[in-house]
Amino acid sequence: MAMDRQEANVLLAGLNCRGSIHLVVGTNPLAAARCAQSLAAGAHPVLVAPAASDLHYGLQAKIDDGSVKWEQKVFEDGDLFRLGRDEVDGVVDAVFVTTGPRETSAHISALCRRNRILVNVVDAPDLCTLTLLSTYADGPLQVGVTTNGRGCKLASRIRREIAASLPAQLGAATARLGDARRRIIQQDQCASNSTADADDDSTGQSSSFNKLVTEENEDVKTRRMRWLSQVCEYWPLSRLAAVTDDDVEKLLTSYPGAAGSGLALPPSSSSSSAGSPASGQQKLGRLVLAGSGPGAPHLPPEFVASRTVVFLMALHRIGGLVRELTTTPVELAGEGEGEGEAGGDVIGKDLKLKRTLWPTTTPCAVVERASCPDQRVIRTTLGRVAQAVEEEGSRPPGLLVVGAACDALEGPLEKGRAWVVEEGFRGLDGLVSAATGLEGLEGQEEVVPTAVTA
Repeated sequence: MAMDRQEANVLLAGLNCRGSIHLVVGTNPLAAARCAQSLAAGAHPVLVAPAASDLHYGLQAKIDDGSVKWEQKVFEDGDLFRLGRDEVDGVVDAVFVTTGPRETSAHISALCRRNRILVNVVDAPDLCTLTLLSTYADGPLQVGVTTNGRGCKLASRIRREIAASLPAQLGAATARLGDARRRIIQQDQCASNSTADADDDSTGQSSSFNKLVTEENEDVKTRRMRWLSQVCEYWPLSRLAAVTDDDVEKLLTSYPGAAGSGLALPPSSSSSSAGSPASGQQKLGRLVLAGSGPGAPHLPPEFVASRTVVFLMALHRIGGLVRELTTTPVELAGEGEGEGEAGGDVIGKDLKLKRTLWPTTTPCAVVERASCPDQRVIRTTLGRVAQAVEEEGSRPPGLLVVGAACDALEGPLEKGRAWVVEEGFRGLDGLVSAATGLEGLEGQEEVVPTAVTA
């Protein structure tokens, strides 16, 4: 049933409680839990309650070892202003009421609100300025769930479900990646207010998060920071959880920072002469995104062995696009198919361009409904792709990828196969990071392709 009035939810925030004084009223099991939570956060709990024979055994143990201070008395208003830290003139930092009549709890809550002291009252959300979440902790990783006072048992159930879905050792990996972030800041001398570093747990992706990185448009002091952020964003959680200390070293050394950052550059760079490529240095590949709609004013990119081109919205005119890639402009002139393709309307007979044509044996892949459960990939060659789409049919939206990158994961087609159809999205868990050379995870889900022979 829809609510007549949408109530505002609480603001979820993490409090730095190291050294704080938390006043806990009561001696029941909940009081013991509140003391344990305060201690875990680095605070100093002070128990205020008269002597009782039914003191919870957990509380008794903490009182005996000195981690919890017990004021054996009935709560008084003055306790809020004398039991706190000296640097705040004795005012306590937070109050947790775990027992007592409603009138007493309401009085304590009003007193705390008046003096801007955080207060939590059991089973009384309207009296609280502080709400504790149902939490899961794994090292520095913490996950909290709240139902805004509408069902604590439900919050606990949801928290358990979330925790069960997380891979093991994710907390340790979080610590390692945090260490990598700290080292990048130190080594690359990133300013604390730089764009790459101006993010926290509450922010999402910025408009420049996936901006193409080039030497011309990227500050070398922020490049690696943004790269690490993309690793955390796009690597599967299972892959991140498997990161080891050695992996962190590989991640940092495989992507050197600015000169003087303390990281070694590739060995060949120091021996190369000025203005010439280093001997034996591998040429980096290049990815090009190209439109393929009707009326394009330019020919598609010419062939370069290290180049992979992604043609968006290409399936509706795949035949004409293949001819543009593999045929000279003079041969194309006047051969328009009436679809606004690169024929007489785009390339005049007097147009003479010198460009390298794409070999018909170039690997290519048609990717339809990418990342959806019903994703389909047709891996073939440029000379066979039009026939493959015609025989297998088209499932828009789709794109055409042309270049050697199409063989990077699966390898080239077996001899005699015209194309291979792969059904379904299998996720990213088994992918190998080409930048780091790290080994992929075992147990990758197997996709059985449908092969078509030539």
